Amino acid sequence: MQYELRPLSIPELLDRIFTIYRRHFILFAGIMALPILVLTLAMLPFQLVPPASSVAPGYLDTALLVLVPLMVMGVVLFWALYVVSIGAGTVAISQLYRGAPVTIRSAYRDVLPQTPRLFLLMLLLFLRALACFALLAAVSTGLVAAVGGIGALIGDTAGTVLAIALSVLLLGALVAGFGAVCYLLLRYALSVSALVVENLTARAAIARSVALARGHMLAIFLVVLCSTMVSYGITLLFQGPLMMAGMMAGPDSPLWLPLTIGGSVVGAAGSIVTAPFMIIGLAVVYFDVRIRREALDVQMMLRTLDSGGAPPDLATAPGI
Repeated sequence: MQYELRPLSIPELLDRIFTIYRRHFILFAGIMALPILVLTLAMLPFQLVPPASSVAPGYLDTALLVLVPLMVMGVVLFWALYVVSIGAGTVAISQLYRGAPVTIRSAYRDVLPQTPRLFLLMLLLFLRALACFALLAAVSTGLVAAVGGIGALIGDTAGTVLAIALSVLLLGALVAGFGAVCYLLLRYALSVSALVVENLTARAAIARSVALARGHMLAIFLVVLCSTMVSYGITLLFQGPLMMAGMMAGPDSPLWLPLTIGGSVVGAAGSIVTAPFMIIGLAVVYFDVRIRREALDVQMMLRTLDSGGAPPDLATAPGI
């Protein structure tokens, strides 16, 4: 079905996200299932390795020698599939907004030509976030060194007072730095939607996201916050008790193996259920911003009339 295209208030925005999620749950859960299952299978052997105290000498070293390469390959495969699934989920939202039919297979098929640019986009975003964390770590290390050096020079009492003051400054710098990194990532949150829908390059998609996010950071923040709360809430509610029971039972208990496997299975199911929420949310915010700023709803209506009722193209964006 095609959704009504009009500017949405924040409550209406959240309602639209939940509505799409509920009506098309199978579609989005199916899109996200493959990468999550791959990650679960990659991590499960590590969860099944008993503690070193309960196995023969050398067993743990041999197990890790085999399992670590498998885990690394599994994690790499997971991230590759996850990037593609994010793009496929965004394609699905785009098709629903156009009123065009969409399936799990068609969403993946349509995003495959854009996969190299999606990988490049994620690499650029990772490098930018890494640079911010590196700068934050350098500032923190410098402040810690300053605390120790100045304290040693000016004596015990004055040094203690100064150390407390600089420690407070360090804590403030860490909080401010973490906030700056989060703000930076929120500015880039619409870049996947821009790349997929408008067929942009990776750098152009980042610039486009920064431009679209300006003035709409609160909506993006609320979508990310709600998605995170839903994800962790489901994990704690369903997977947490099984994993805790397995830890309390211990590896010598006959219940340890089924509880551990059960926790992993329930955790994977919970991730499949909750993972689509943020993808849907950010794509809905992206379209809402374009409707507000670029009258996308009017453009789509005119293109539908010109094409005799065929689903309109969403790629055209002013200034791009």
